[in-house]
Amino acid sequence: MQLMGLPDIIGCYKGWFVGIEAKRPGRSPTKMQHYIMKRIEAAGGFAASIHSVEEAEAFLNEIDEVRGGPPSPT
Repeated sequence: MQLMGLPDIIGCYKGWFVGIEAKRPGRSPTKMQHYIMKRIEAAGGFAASIHSVEEAEAFLNEIDEVRGGPPSPT
């Protein structure tokens, strides 16, 4: 069972928390999915809605450009 609104793909990429909502072309995240993605970002993670493998690759490349390496230990 999955909590309502959680992204389809959840994991870590180079030490950063990532949530990816996979959608068919022409579809958008629900209000709850959008809310959860914003909460992930507010907590310092990365979230996106993607429609293709190319969009997923672009999203991961964006993380590389924005953050570079893994997060600093606290």
